[in-house]
Amino acid sequence: MGFLAAFLLSFVSSQYIIIPILYSRFTPTSVINFFEKNYKCADLVNFNCTANSNVLYFANEINNLTDWELFASTRDFDFILDATYSLTLTSLISNDAKEVGFIQFVYLNNPDASIDFVYFLRDSYTLIRKSALALVDYFGWQKVAVILGEEYIDLNFKSIRNINIAFQAAIPSLITYETLQLIISKQIKPLGIKVIIIATNPEISVMVQKAISDADMNNKGYVFIFLDQAGWKANLEGSLIISSHEYVPKSLEDYFSYLLGQLASWVLGVINTSEIQGYYSIYNLGIIIKSISDQDYLFWINNIQNGQITNIGSITEDLVDIISSYIFPGNSSNIPDNSKIQIPISFNGGISNPDGSSYEENAIFQTGSVFAVHYINYNQLILSNFNLVALNISDCGASVFDYNYSYACFNKYVQKIGYFFIPGLQTPITVGTISVFHALNITTSIIGIQTSSSMSNQIYYPQYARVSYPNTLTASNVVLMLTSFEISKCSLVCSNTSWGIDFKDQFEKKAKTFNIEIMNSNRIVPLGYNGTDKSIAEEIISLKSRYVVMEVTPPDVLAVIESFYDSGARKGDIYLCVSDGTVNPADLNETQIGPVKYLKRKELMEGLNYLSFLSYYGTFGESLKTEILNMYGFAYDYMCLHFDATYLGALAIDFLITLGANLKDSSISQAVRYVKFNGCSGKIKINADGADRSTIAFGVYNLVQKNSTWEMELSGIWDPSKVIAYQSFHTNTWYVWNNGKLPSDIVGADLPCPFKGSESKSFLYGYLLLAGIGSIPFIFGVCFIYKYFDFLYTREFPMLDTVEEETILDTWIYITMGIESLQYIALGPDFSELFPGLSTFTKLSMFDLRNWTEGSEWDIWHQIKLMNIIAILWLALLLQRIFRIGENSKLLLFEALDELGKYCLPIIGDVLFLPIFRFLFLTFQCTNSIGDGYKDSYFNLDCKVFCWQDKHLEYVILSSVILLFYLPASLYFRPTWQDETESIVFHFREQPLHSIGKSFWQIVLVVLNTTLLPASEIAENVCCTVIISWLVVSIWFVRKPYNYHRASMWYSIFLTGCLWLWICIATSLLNLILAQCLLGIGWVSLGAAGTLYQSRYLPSLLVSAKGQDIQRLFKFQLSKKTPSQAGIEGEAKYFYVERSNDEAQKLSYEFEASYMSK
Repeated sequence: MGFLAAFLLSFVSSQYIIIPILYSRFTPTSVINFFEKNYKCADLVNFNCTANSNVLYFANEINNLTDWELFASTRDFDFILDATYSLTLTSLISNDAKEVGFIQFVYLNNPDASIDFVYFLRDSYTLIRKSALALVDYFGWQKVAVILGEEYIDLNFKSIRNINIAFQAAIPSLITYETLQLIISKQIKPLGIKVIIIATNPEISVMVQKAISDADMNNKGYVFIFLDQAGWKANLEGSLIISSHEYVPKSLEDYFSYLLGQLASWVLGVINTSEIQGYYSIYNLGIIIKSISDQDYLFWINNIQNGQITNIGSITEDLVDIISSYIFPGNSSNIPDNSKIQIPISFNGGISNPDGSSYEENAIFQTGSVFAVHYINYNQLILSNFNLVALNISDCGASVFDYNYSYACFNKYVQKIGYFFIPGLQTPITVGTISVFHALNITTSIIGIQTSSSMSNQIYYPQYARVSYPNTLTASNVVLMLTSFEISKCSLVCSNTSWGIDFKDQFEKKAKTFNIEIMNSNRIVPLGYNGTDKSIAEEIISLKSRYVVMEVTPPDVLAVIESFYDSGARKGDIYLCVSDGTVNPADLNETQIGPVKYLKRKELMEGLNYLSFLSYYGTFGESLKTEILNMYGFAYDYMCLHFDATYLGALAIDFLITLGANLKDSSISQAVRYVKFNGCSGKIKINADGADRSTIAFGVYNLVQKNSTWEMELSGIWDPSKVIAYQSFHTNTWYVWNNGKLPSDIVGADLPCPFKGSESKSFLYGYLLLAGIGSIPFIFGVCFIYKYFDFLYTREFPMLDTVEEETILDTWIYITMGIESLQYIALGPDFSELFPGLSTFTKLSMFDLRNWTEGSEWDIWHQIKLMNIIAILWLALLLQRIFRIGENSKLLLFEALDELGKYCLPIIGDVLFLPIFRFLFLTFQCTNSIGDGYKDSYFNLDCKVFCWQDKHLEYVILSSVILLFYLPASLYFRPTWQDETESIVFHFREQPLHSIGKSFWQIVLVVLNTTLLPASEIAENVCCTVIISWLVVSIWFVRKPYNYHRASMWYSIFLTGCLWLWICIATSLLNLILAQCLLGIGWVSLGAAGTLYQSRYLPSLLVSAKGQDIQRLFKFQLSKKTPSQAGIEGEAKYFYVERSNDEAQKLSYEFEASYMSK
C-alpha cells in the first residue's frame, strides 16, 4: 500500500503526475529531437515544466548506470517512460523499479518476458508474427515473401503448416533504393509470390512501395500486408495494415503524440494500486489486456480504400474477425487465390467476319497459340512461377477487315488484351488491327506470322514483330540456293499482285548481285490467267531456260504449267520451282481434274521443287509435332508459327521479369527483339532494327507419287543460319525425282549441266582409259618394290630397346597413324548412316571438302589445283634438299628453306600422299558421256566441263606431269627420309620395307576407288576389305612396321578397327541399331585390349622428361621408392658428375640395360 499512498499523495499534492521520458544515445535522432522539442523541461532545478492533461512529461538523457543513479536520486516519480531503445538500460532501470516500486513504461517490442512493474508499450515479435500469419491463413494464402527492416529482424518468419515463407530479406537502414529495387524486382517478382509482408520503419516502407510500383506489382493478383510502423506511410491501394492501435499514425511525431496522450489517459484512469499491479503489459492503451498467461491480444486490420485507411476487422488470438468489405490491389474485391500470378495475353482465334463469311482455318491455326500456353504452363521452362492466360478475342473479324466493326469490337477489350496480342494469318486484317490499336491508344506488342514485305517497316509498325518471313526473304533464299548449286541461268514468272511484284523485284535485285541471268523478259502473269496467251511459255522454251522460278497465285499457276505443256515442253525440258502455298498434291487428283489436265500436269509437275518454310524443324520441333498430334490429331504448319509467336512473347516477359524490369508495352517490344531460342520452326531471333525474323529454314520438297498417291516429300533443307546451308537427304543431288529414284529417261541432278539428263550415258572408253592410266602407277610400284626388295628386306633394322626422351617427331608418327587410318576409311564403303560424325573427319583427312559445298566448282577444281601446288612445293623442297642448293649460302632464305624441308618433306610426303595422288588421279575420271566420241564425255564431278579439251585438258596435262615426277620421288623418299634427317631427333622409325609396301597398296586403293567405284560399289568395297585385311595379317604375323613394339601394336589395332567398321557397315544393311552397337563394342574392346596388353607386356621406352636431357631426369636416383619397389636389384642411382658425352651415354646404356632386363 506504500506505492498507492505515494501515488495518491503525489497526485493530490502536485495536481499532476510526473512521467520522465528517458532516452539514450541508442534512441533514433528523430525521436530525440521530438522529445527535446516538445518535452524538454526549461528549469529542472525548480522543476518549472509545463503540464499536459494532469500529466507532466519531461525528457532526460540516460546513457549508463551513473546517469541513472544521478537522475533517480534527484527526482521523485511513480512512472517512467523508457525510450532508451536499449534492453541493457531497460534492465538496469527495472532493478530499481522492483525495489522502489515505480512503474516503467518501455517503448520497445515486448521480449515475451514477465517483469514486475515493467510495461512494454509495443507488441512482442511473437504476437506480431502470429497476427500476420493468422491473417494469411484466414485468406488461405500459402506462399509468402517477407521484407524485414533492421528493427524487426527478430520477427524471423518461418514456414508453418500450409504457409510457405518462400522468401525473407533483412533490409539495413542505410540501404539504397537501387539495391531495394533489385530485391523486389529480381528476387521476389521472378518467384511469382503473391503475398508480401512488410515490417520496416516508415522511411524504408516508402522505398519498398515505390520499388513495388516500379516493378509493376501494384496490380491485380498481389497482396501487401504492412506490419506495425511499416503501415504508417502505406499508400498502395488495396493494401492491408495490421496495427496495435485503432488509430494508424502518419509519422513518428504523430505516433508519439497519440501514444503519450493515451498513456496519460490510462494513468489517470487507474483507481487503485492493486489494479496497476495486476497488469504488466499494455498492448493497446485504453484497453486493459489480461496477463500473458492467457495469451490474449488484439490487433486492428486496416485496408487502404480510395486512398483512405479503413478499419475492416481485428485479430484476437488466432481468430480473425472481418466486419466490413475490403479490396485488394487492382481494385479487386476477389480474394487472390493460391494459383500462380497470371500473365494475361490475347489472340485472334475467331472464324467469323463482319460480312457474315467465315474463315475456319484461322481457329485451326491459332490452336498453335493455345497449345503454346499449355506447353509453357505445364513444362515451366519459362515463367515457372507464373501462369500464362490467353484470351480468345474471337468476334473482331478473322479474315475480312471492317474498320468501324473492328474499332467497336476491340474497344470492348481494351483492358483485357494483356501484355501481347497474336493476330491471325491474313495480312489485311492484321494491318487493320494495328491501325485500330493506334486509334484506341493500345500500345500492346503484336507478334504475328504475316509474310507481306510492307510489314517489315518498324517506323510504320513499331509494336509489331513476326516469327514468319517476308516474301522478299523467300526470293533471296531462292537466289542463294541457286547460287550454291551453280545455276547461273533461270526464268522468272510472277503474278501481277503486290506479293508477286515484291517477289519479282527482290529476286531480280538479288540475282543481279550474284550474277544469275534471268533469261526471259516477259515475267508477269495477269491475275486470272487461263492459259490462252502462251507467250511466256514459248519464250522460256525457245531460250532453253531449263530452270523456272514461279511465284504465281493459285489457280493461275496451274494454267501456266499447262501452257508450258501446250507449248511443247516435256519432262526434263524444264524444272519448276514454286513457292509456299501455290501448288499442292490435290492439284493432281485425276478424278477431279480429268485425264487431259492430269496428263499435262503430271508430265511437268512430277518432281517439281516446292519451297516452303520448315515447320516442326529440328529435334524440338519434331517432339512438338508429336505432342500436338497426340493432343489434337492434326499439326498444320501455321500452328507451328503461332506456337513460336506465343513462345517468343512469353520468353520476352520472362526475360524482363528476370531482369527485374517493368512489363511496359515498349519494354516487351524491345525484349522481343532481344531474346532468341530454338523454336518449333528453328532458330527464332527478331532483327533489332525491324519486325522481321533474322533467318528461317526452308524445306525443299519434291512432288512425288507413292502408291498412286501424290505427296510433297522433303528432299532437303535450306538453312542459311548454318555453315552448310543446304542439307540434302539424297546422295549427290539436291533435286530429286520419284523419291530419289531416277527414271531411265531423266537425271535429276543435271540442272547445272548444258544438256538434258536423258542424253547422259555410261562411257565404256572412259572406263577403259581410266583403268589404263591407273595401271601405270600400279606397274611402277611393282617395279620399284621388285628392284629394292632385297635391299630393303635384308637391311638391318634394329628395334628400340632403350629408354629415350620423346620428341615432337615421335609424337607426330603416332598422329600420322591415326590420320592414315581415317584415310583408309574414307576410301572404303560409305558409312554416313552408321556413324555420321566420323564421316566428316574421314573426308577432312583426305582434304575432301565436297561435304561442305555439295559438288560446286570450287570444291573440285580448286582442290585439284591446291593439290598440284602442294605437290610442286614438295618437289621443290626435295630438290633443294638433294642437291644442297644454297648449302654454303648465308642467305636467310636458303636457311629457312633447309629448315622447312626437314619437317615438311616427311609430313607432306607421308600424310598428304593419299590426298595428293587421289585428287590428281581424279582428273582423269570421265566415265559419262552424251555421245560416242571421247570429246562427248564430261567430267564426272562437274558436268559443265567436257573432257579432253579446254579446261579439262589443261588440268590433265598439269596433273600428268606432276604425277610423273611426284610418284617416283615419293616412293623413293618415303622409306629413306629417316636416313636423310640426321639433325632431326626422333627415336622410333618406320620399317622401310613396310613404307614402300604401304605406298604400293595405297596406290592400289586410290586406283580402285577412282575406277571401280563408279562401276560397282560392292566390288570396290570387297577389294578394299581384302587389301586392308592383308595389311593387318602382315603386321601381326610377318614383319613389324615400326622399331617400337607399342607403335606396331597400335597401328595394327587402328587397321583392325577399319576392318571392323566395314564389317559393321555390312551388318547395317540388316539392322542399323545392331550395327551401331557392334561398332561401339568392337572399338571399345580393341582400345581396352591394346591398353591392357601394352601395360603388361610392352614397357614404355619413350618418356616425357622436363629438363635439359634424360640424364638429368634421373639425376640422383630413379625414384623415391626403395630398390625393390622400383623393380631393380640393388640400388639404382645416377651419380651425376661432369663427364664427357661418351661417358654419360655409357652410363645411360648401363642403366637402361638393367631396367630392360627387369
